[in-house]
Amino acid sequence: MNDLTLLLVISLFFSLGSKWLGQPFLLGHILTGLCLGPFFGHVSFYSRLAHSLGDLGLLMLIFHIGIKLDLNDFKKMWKQALLIFLLQLFFGLILGFILLKFFHFNLAYSLLCAFLLVLSSTAVVVKLLDEMDELAPEDQSLIVSILIIQDLAIVPMSIILNGIENASFLNITWKVGLSIVGLCGLIQFLSTYSNKSQKVLKPLKHIFELVEDSGNEKVDEKKKKEANQEVITLASLAMCFSFSSLSELLGFSHSYGPFLAGLILGSLGNKKQILAFSKPIGSLLLMSFFIFIGTNIDIPYIKENYVLIVILTLLTLIVRFLVNYCVLRIMKFDSLKSFFISIVLSQASEFSFSFLGILLVTNGINSYQYKLITTLCIISLTLGSVLPLIAQSVKRVYDKVTK
Repeated sequence: MNDLTLLLVISLFFSLGSKWLGQPFLLGHILTGLCLGPFFGHVSFYSRLAHSLGDLGLLMLIFHIGIKLDLNDFKKMWKQALLIFLLQLFFGLILGFILLKFFHFNLAYSLLCAFLLVLSSTAVVVKLLDEMDELAPEDQSLIVSILIIQDLAIVPMSIILNGIENASFLNITWKVGLSIVGLCGLIQFLSTYSNKSQKVLKPLKHIFELVEDSGNEKVDEKKKKEANQEVITLASLAMCFSFSSLSELLGFSHSYGPFLAGLILGSLGNKKQILAFSKPIGSLLLMSFFIFIGTNIDIPYIKENYVLIVILTLLTLIVRFLVNYCVLRIMKFDSLKSFFISIVLSQASEFSFSFLGILLVTNGINSYQYKLITTLCIISLTLGSVLPLIAQSVKRVYDKVTK
């Protein structure tokens, strides 16, 4: 009990510090894990619990991304966002090929590096867009669309990494193809055939509707609303994790189901209520994930290998930035806009740790590789949330001086 109290108090302290500095809360959670790591240990009950709850938090994050997705707005920009993502993936695969052929990495490790180069953190970027005013609304919409495409790609990427060591090429191709077809079919059904989809989903909609008092019943409206909030919260969690279990049972990634569930619930018309009642639980679960990540920061390891870590961190940031910048310049964006969008997308994704966990279980990477990439991803998340704000401040000072 005392350990749990210590965890909550330290997490609150660092979260408030992150808010005061204008940084994402996840940095506070990582610092909490860093501070508590020596006390709890990497094999302690609390560390294992934080890992288990954190996995559920990642599923809830995908679930909420599906709910928030505005299919009509997304359809306006999806072609441009998809082309940008495909170009990013092309450069990422070139890097993977170089690692495979010239540095003799195995196929799983090479693909992991390629995927990690492409993906950016949705949680960090959304926070940055709230803080930055250098980008026009249409550019922010484009960034969100790119993030959505990346989040959609997490599912086939997970399937590929999960099966690359044990499954045949035909089996992986079949699963990836079926997952993409199923996802596209659901998006088409929910966006194009809205009347038909509303009729099909009508029974589900009744569960997620707030009860409104007709005026004829003498019932305490406040109690009715509180009771219905509990139903919506419970139903959201049940649907998220049920779809996750079902998708894993069918041989797909466990992250595939929650996104489909989120898309379905997002089409019911009451996104705000569903998010308002389910997001606090998802945030707490995700907090556990980043605390667990913080406990895995090995300070002695960093001290022993600080030269290698510094070099690889700088190299990773530079390569990520250059890939994004080149892609945007190819897409005819001007240099300043390309610079800011590239630096906003410069950090690693929170799902990098999920990919690492998949390959560690399937023996696609060893413990040393896992520790090295985990350290680089944590540093990338930290720097990637700070650099855009620094760049914005520098530009403002430059504009004042040149006026």
